[in-house]
Amino acid sequence: MQYNESNQLYLYNLERIYEQHLCYPPIVVDSAVHGWQKYSATNLLLVQCCAAYYLKERTMTRWLIPFETVSPRNPSEKWGVGVQESHYRRLCRHGHETPRARLLLVQMVLADPLSIFEGWSRPDKEDCYVYVGNPQTDYRSLTIQTSAPPNSLFLVFILADGTIDLWNWRACAPGSDSIPEDVKGKLIWQRTRPPPN
Repeated sequence: MQYNESNQLYLYNLERIYEQHLCYPPIVVDSAVHGWQKYSATNLLLVQCCAAYYLKERTMTRWLIPFETVSPRNPSEKWGVGVQESHYRRLCRHGHETPRARLLLVQMVLADPLSIFEGWSRPDKEDCYVYVGNPQTDYRSLTIQTSAPPNSLFLVFILADGTIDLWNWRACAPGSDSIPEDVKGKLIWQRTRPPPN
């Protein structure tokens, strides 16, 4: 979706949904005087969250925030995954701003993962996949962007049904820049091409 004058009304409606349902502060826009502000990467994610909610109301999709990534079963195919509304609302309710901001990193990793592990199960959560990436940036909050932690990888945990239920940084294993420390799963896919510029 291109954010331009032709869809100001659409964005305005999304902003109202965003204020009412997603618990973010409103995006400040004065279209009459200044026009639409240029969307930063963080604000763009927020608008995408709004769009996801807006579309969910009309299509009954299972995810509040959907993503598409490499299928662990067939790397030539795409897999639709996402964050459930209940999970996202819980983050908002408890004031967990950092994981909300780091959804930008989830998007980066799932768009171009470094590797995928299978069987990294946790208590009461069997058949988990872990998508590993190495973003060069981090988001401590919706307004604070920093460099990525040194010698660390970003992990996205996805259940077998496509539910993303955890995402965080983890140190690299000793002597490796592509394997996370304390691996508890089997490596089933690894990127062989160079990452996009």
